Amino acid sequence: MIRSCLITLLSLIWFALGCILISPSAMAQSYTPTALYQVEQHDGSVLEGEVFDLSQMAIDDFASIDLSDETAQVQLSEIAPNINLSHMLPGNRVASQDYLNMSLLNTAFGVGEWSLGDITQQTGVSLGDVPLSAYGEAIGNLSLGELTEAIPEFAGDTVRRNSVVMAALESYQAKLPDASSQISSMLSRRSDKAVSVRELLSGSNPALADIQLKELGDQLNQWSVLDIPGLNATPIQDLDSLENAFAGDLEALGLTDKLTLSAFPKPPVLNEIIRMGRLDVPLGEPEHDRLRVVSGGVTQGDKFNGEPCEGGGCIHVELDEVGTPPSSGLSGFAWMTSDQPVPDGYGILCIPFGCKGPAGNHPFGKGFRVLFNDLDEADGSVQVSISFRTCKTIFFVKTCTPYVFPTPKGIPIGRIKEKAIFPVTPPDIKLSGDDFNYGNSRYGSNGNRYRQNPCFSGAGGVTGDIVDRAVDALLTVPLYDRNGRIVGQGWDEAGVREHAPLLIGAALEQGVTDPAHIAYILSTTGHEALFRGPIEEFESGWQRRTGPGDYGAIHSATGHRYYGRGYVQITWAANYQKIDHILGTNTYQNPDQMLDPSVAAPATVIGMRDGIFTSRSLDDYGYGDSFDWNGARSIINNGDLRSTIGSYGRHIYEYIKDTDSNDVQWSDGTAASNCDADDGTISSPLGGTSLEDLLNTYQLADFQRFDAYRAYRNGWHGGIDLDYRANGGAGGAVSSVSQGTLVSVKQIGNARATGEPSVQVVVMTTDSLGRQIEQRYNHLSLSSVQAATGCGLGDCNVPVGSGTQIGAVGEEDTLSRGAHLDYKVKIDGQFVDPWGFLQVQAAGGSGTINTIDLSTGAIGSIEAAPLGITESEEVPPSPSS
Repeated sequence: MIRSCLITLLSLIWFALGCILISPSAMAQSYTPTALYQVEQHDGSVLEGEVFDLSQMAIDDFASIDLSDETAQVQLSEIAPNINLSHMLPGNRVASQDYLNMSLLNTAFGVGEWSLGDITQQTGVSLGDVPLSAYGEAIGNLSLGELTEAIPEFAGDTVRRNSVVMAALESYQAKLPDASSQISSMLSRRSDKAVSVRELLSGSNPALADIQLKELGDQLNQWSVLDIPGLNATPIQDLDSLENAFAGDLEALGLTDKLTLSAFPKPPVLNEIIRMGRLDVPLGEPEHDRLRVVSGGVTQGDKFNGEPCEGGGCIHVELDEVGTPPSSGLSGFAWMTSDQPVPDGYGILCIPFGCKGPAGNHPFGKGFRVLFNDLDEADGSVQVSISFRTCKTIFFVKTCTPYVFPTPKGIPIGRIKEKAIFPVTPPDIKLSGDDFNYGNSRYGSNGNRYRQNPCFSGAGGVTGDIVDRAVDALLTVPLYDRNGRIVGQGWDEAGVREHAPLLIGAALEQGVTDPAHIAYILSTTGHEALFRGPIEEFESGWQRRTGPGDYGAIHSATGHRYYGRGYVQITWAANYQKIDHILGTNTYQNPDQMLDPSVAAPATVIGMRDGIFTSRSLDDYGYGDSFDWNGARSIINNGDLRSTIGSYGRHIYEYIKDTDSNDVQWSDGTAASNCDADDGTISSPLGGTSLEDLLNTYQLADFQRFDAYRAYRNGWHGGIDLDYRANGGAGGAVSSVSQGTLVSVKQIGNARATGEPSVQVVVMTTDSLGRQIEQRYNHLSLSSVQAATGCGLGDCNVPVGSGTQIGAVGEEDTLSRGAHLDYKVKIDGQFVDPWGFLQVQAAGGSGTINTIDLSTGAIGSIEAAPLGITESEEVPPSPSS
């Protein structure tokens, strides 16, 4: 394992050095799609502009680069033989698929989460039709040892049945005849069928593990990935040979030309915290001591730091603010070109670059950096480029290079001119997400990373004396190994300062106020997660628990594995369901929600408070000075290291026992106000337009009305169409009209341009008469719904409030003519006029609403009633199809 890590580290460092020396002398600029972005001004007018939309690009769409004379190819081939740089010769023009390494694409877009089988499911290529030889060295460099270590199915396969292994053995025996008898002896020691690949490699010929598939030569033409057990389902990031490959090595699967980045696990989307600035004046002359800047680098903890120009010589673009008050606040700020080096990267991977990178900004999150280059004062324009970094966790510590790939100048994506609007992330913040904002999970639509439940405030976090003392305790507690020997003092300081306030806040929010109970929650988190945040159980751990009915097995109902996740390694599907019932989260359908601190913190607290994990709760072990520190381990796990974890708890308790848990300040406030008991208020279904403006100014065209006849469906519409005039164009925010429960997400088509699923979102509520109100929001993009609610395709159970965003309008799809929101309402199963529904509810809820029979067009009427769910009522069930 250590040897593998060191080889990977050397390969990354030397690959990095090679790329940074490959500076482009010329670049062929490719076309980059744009999307319309609108900003309301203080005078009520709307400023429109085109913003680059990288999500619509394929890997092959990125520009080619011409290589300069400076390359480290010879040195790299000697030190990192697993990375083939033979195509990177001075003077060569290199296409994007040949300079974009899979490690870069994994850090930026999460491609390493995919397996080869996942890619072909997206592209439609038959995995069995692609020979192993088509993958070049991506497959050729795979060794029997690497396959055995990474793929349990391969390791457990019998040698005689595995044609690839048998061919490798024949090649090995031909080269080393002396080893032939030893191998034959091992295979015949027991029944041939009983000798696994793992047993073979652990025998008397360890050199067998180093056999690489490329040694089989032309024989690779006769096999596909399906002939290597488990390889088709193994994530790319689990195999060094695949992650070190270039994108072009997977061209045969359609990775580079059949998929746009919108389909990748972590597609490029604008940050939620962006502000829109306008390019005011491109200034080519050196500017001294510019302190108000939006450009900079990303350092330890993934904090984006604005870096002022000190000492002069910094070419830059000056920004102006746009928008209504409080406006963007960017007036007079400077964006330096990439010529300014800034502190960038952290850990061992940044050292070869002096931990310096090009100045830039991160409007799309930290997956990649946006750079300004080649400023032209004559026509008032500047080149926009993007650059990448790569990150690894080495010996449990995350480390990242600067954003210098494929060159410090980046990949050009287009030019913008004066007065153009451009998205900007404010500096001096910690960038959200892993290395992205949100995405499409490799495990299916229900497995993506979780964004905070719209109606749940999460841990929130607190400040105050109890937090300060707890932090001091966590940084000074003696740490023990399993033999009871002291091995250190205190957990990771950055992690403690980030996660302790969240856990304490969650405890107080959930009514856990006894200092001993809080201390034991913190001590358990320290033991289980080392205060490195919510984490996943090591695969080597849950792989031992994959038998029928065990927590590591694939659950028959959801297709997920419920192995340990969170601050205290929560396992078992039933526990995820219990937590969902209390918190209103959706971890049963989306278990990776448990990796979000805003879910993991309260889940930890209620699990220990209510005895969810083992039926033992905090209350079972007393309070304050009488708390049973050793016995309390049974809340999580019966017996193991109870005295060690208990000693941690005692240490923390001594620091916080005299604090007042009421004397705290909440960082994020309490539960969201729009999730209190419903007061009957409603909001516009489009977040960019108020309900008042919608009802008073928007004019429905005849074909947009609920009683419009749709000949192609041989029936009537039943809904209303809200288009760009009401901010209902592509990307327009869609909000829940009323309080209720989001119960389902159903695919109704696909975006014509990208193929992304277009979906219907259903929100259920009741009125004061107890009738079920079903609201349907059609033509939303699946990725936006996943980002806003955590729900993928299928049933869901997420509470929403009036005005809570539930997604965004998608592009024109196979069921629509132009992007728009189709809003429908049913009362007790009857379609009603949504326009009338909005008007009546806005006026208090009393009145008459027209109904329609979609097959005959017959118009009727129904009496309306104010909306509202009493506490005694149950959540309405999901509607039948």
